[in-house]
Amino acid sequence: MKNMEKEKTKVQKKVDLLLKKNTKENLKKLIKIEKTAKDEYDRDYARLMRENADFFYYYPQNEKEFSELLLVWKTRRKESWIIDREMKAKAAVYELEEYSFDKKIHSRILKKQTKKKKEDWQYCYMDDFSFRTQNRLEELESDIEYEKAWVKEAKNLIKTKRYKELPADYFVNNIFDFQTGSAWEDDDKERCCNCCCGE
Repeated sequence: MKNMEKEKTKVQKKVDLLLKKNTKENLKKLIKIEKTAKDEYDRDYARLMRENADFFYYYPQNEKEFSELLLVWKTRRKESWIIDREMKAKAAVYELEEYSFDKKIHSRILKKQTKKKKEDWQYCYMDDFSFRTQNRLEELESDIEYEKAWVKEAKNLIKTKRYKELPADYFVNNIFDFQTGSAWEDDDKERCCNCCCGE
């Protein structure tokens, strides 16, 4: 064990010293070392030790905290869902703009054609495409508005100070039971996002 200690760099020894007291202040210092250490191995060591320290610092101490941790996880999933839907809504806006060009150009083309060509080409553009996308945009905007209200109310229920500042990668580095299964999961199919969104 002593030989292993001698092999450690000054930075790694400093990390070990910080780990002896698992406080928020020491976690901040670990993050700083993780980002600023000159040696790649020192940065990796600091990251691994910080992730380990994170687990114990933020681990729920009672049922109330466990319930709040579950709510944080659920809230973050909702926030990811919102970002995804906002991107889809932005795409719908661009598609509607494209359809407006299509409609305008289609109309200009038909004005210059013979009666036969007009009959042949009249359905090359149809408002149905635009109407469908407009309906989808309205649906997305309504869903986004509701989910944002949900997230806001959920955050008001989180009282544990530690969980108001939970690291972004906490649920990536630490897997809890509530992340691994679903009461609605089909054993014969690969689980998707576990959110019943059908996508």
